Amino acid sequence: MSDEVLVAGAGRVGRALATALETAGVPVARWSRTAAPSPGARGVVIVAVTDKAIGEVAAWLVDEGFADARSVLLHCAGALPAEEVFAPLRDRVGGVGLLHPLRALAGAPDDAALAGTVFAVEGDAPGRAAALDLARRLGGRPYVLDGAGLGRYHAAAALAGNHTLGLVGAAIDLLVVEGLDRAAASTALGGLLASAARNLVERGLPDALTGPIARGDTSVVARHLAALPPEARALYRATARPTVAVARAAGRASEEALASIEALLDEEN
Repeated sequence: MSDEVLVAGAGRVGRALATALETAGVPVARWSRTAAPSPGARGVVIVAVTDKAIGEVAAWLVDEGFADARSVLLHCAGALPAEEVFAPLRDRVGGVGLLHPLRALAGAPDDAALAGTVFAVEGDAPGRAAALDLARRLGGRPYVLDGAGLGRYHAAAALAGNHTLGLVGAAIDLLVVEGLDRAAASTALGGLLASAARNLVERGLPDALTGPIARGDTSVVARHLAALPPEARALYRATARPTVAVARAAGRASEEALASIEALLDEEN
């Protein structure tokens, strides 16, 4: 059996993992639908393809001899338990698991710089062991979960890593209405978001929170609500409510001010 780790998939996650493993000194073979390595079973096969294609690609790899009863199959779909995804193949391989980097991999040059990244790890005993080993060899921080916790874990990842960009998109629209070029608005708000992320990493919550709700500035929140069109106002209210909870934990604003802000958020206008 080859000591290489086979990374199946040439998308953003597959490329990042393969490059990071190679940089860490792990022998890697890369497979895609247009380029296949030499035949032979590998000890670990990472199926880094879209969620709906994992089962199909994994079955093909096993059928073609790239994995066998001694191999461990890993996938990178953070919401899906390995035993569920690989159920039809479970009796044909040695173990199944999940290795999910908690990173927003968008094809940037530094996508493969995974040292320090949290990796969600899940699976049966051989699958967890293989995923833990690779996460550590990449310089990552493994976070072991069971299958039941993956939905909440991945929802948290989506809220922080994806939905924030939906909020930024709405904020960009507001600036464009005021005459700012869309690219300039993206750059400006991207810098703001980056500074908020740095504060979160360096200071944690609730201390990283800034802005009018953190200060208990009811008049500014009222001004925001009055200025926004209905759809943006609804979005502001929905995201401001958990922000009030963080501000309450921070303790910099008075309870009276935060209660007044909550009352504003509950008004029907």
